[in-house]
Parts: sequence; structure tokens; C-alpha cells
Amino acid sequence: MIKILIYGEGSTDCGVHEFVTKELLEGPIEVYIRKILGDQEKVVFTLITDLRKDKLDRPKLQRIGKSLKGHGLKASILMRWAIANKCDSVAYYSDADRVQGSDARKKTECQKRYNEIRCEIVSGFASARVENSTADEVHGVAIIPMKMIESWLMGDPNAFSHAFPNGGKKGKHKKKHQEQQESCPNQPELDWGAHDDPSSNYPKNRLTRILDVYGKTCNRETFCEIAEHSNMDTLRQTCPISFADFYEQVRKISN
Repeated sequence: MIKILIYGEGSTDCGVHEFVTKELLEGPIEVYIRKILGDQEKVVFTLITDLRKDKLDRPKLQRIGKSLKGHGLKASILMRWAIANKCDSVAYYSDADRVQGSDARKKTECQKRYNEIRCEIVSGFASARVENSTADEVHGVAIIPMKMIESWLMGDPNAFSHAFPNGGKKGKHKKKHQEQQESCPNQPELDWGAHDDPSSNYPKNRLTRILDVYGKTCNRETFCEIAEHSNMDTLRQTCPISFADFYEQVRKISN
């Protein structure tokens, strides 16, 4: 059995706990990890959505926090929890869509932004390992979709027809259906637009339009269906900055 402690705040990214039973209702990230690892039944996830500082003892927090930037402190806290709970791996999720501005479509700038966030997370993991001699046994994964989970979900156009074979609009709408499926961007990580313009190529807006043709809406269940029918090799090719790296990190969990 592989125990993975995962941190993420969005229910459409990493899932959510059922209100009554507290059972984990997994998101597309868990689906991707299971598909990459292959032996899906042996993977068990624990989701954390809150890493408030008041849950730590203050001396240690002050000691580790001074040298960490951005996501580093949270990543360090997460790794320490994983070590304490004898997890095999810890996965930290964060979108990379912030601070993009006009350079959002430039590959060099996107790669730079990805590297910055990844470095912060990895530094946080490393700082927690210093405190524990057995910490190297816990593998850390930095999950940073460029720009957001919707970008990855549009990485394999064929996933939509496989996930929703009977959901497309027919008859006079058939041509529109075909055109809409083809509208998945060739380079999802570089796709961008105004978030307040429904007709823009902002990833959430573009995916909303694609799903509308299939009679689907953007939610956790729909995202999981798309992820389940996505080809991992295709995503590695269409999302070479972030998904390809995510894939390689996850593969190391079972090594």
C-alpha cells in the first residue's frame, strides 16, 4: 500500500471530504496519480486543506520559517506531517496562474514562473527533512499545473468524446460539437485570456465552452471523468512544462 498525504484547497483540484461521513471524494489530481502509478487499488490518499500556523508548536515554526519563501513554509509543514504519520509520499498542490500578466503566453516566462514555485515547494520539503533522519524515505511531489487544472484537462482532446460518448449535442449541433472538441488548445499551458470574458481563452472559460457542447458543467465529478479518460503520454507532450515534470515526480514514488 502507498500512503500519500496531499495538500490542496480546491475541491475541483484535489477533492473534498464528504460533509457527513468525512470520506474523501477524490479530485482529478488523485485520478492522475493513480493512472501514473498504475496499481490504483494500493494507493491511499489523505487530503489536507488547512495548514494553519496555529497547529504547530511555535519554536519549530520560528526556526524553519525564516529561510523559506512563498509556498515553502506550507510545504515544510506538510512534509513534517507526512513524516509523523509515516506516509510514503507527500504531494503539494498549487496553481501557477497568478502574477502572469501580459507574459502569460510566453513559454520562457511560464517556465520561469513554474521553476520559482517548484523551488519554493522543494525547499520546504528539504527543510523538514533536516529535522528527521528517516525523512528521506518520504518522497515529495510538487504539483503545479501551468496555468491551472483546467489547462491539464484540455491537454487530451480525445478524452472528452471517450468520457462523454453520449453527451454531445446532435443533429444541427453536430458540426458545432466537432468544432468545439477541436478547440482544445495545442499548448494548454500557454493559453490565456481575460477571466471576466466568457468568450476568452482563459482556461476556465474555454473549458466551460467545450463542456457545454457535451451538456456538462465544470465540477469535480466532470473533471475526474476527463482525467480518467486522458492519455498520460499525450498530456506529457501537450503540457511539457508542468505535467511532464509532475509525471516524472510521481513515477519515483513507486521506485
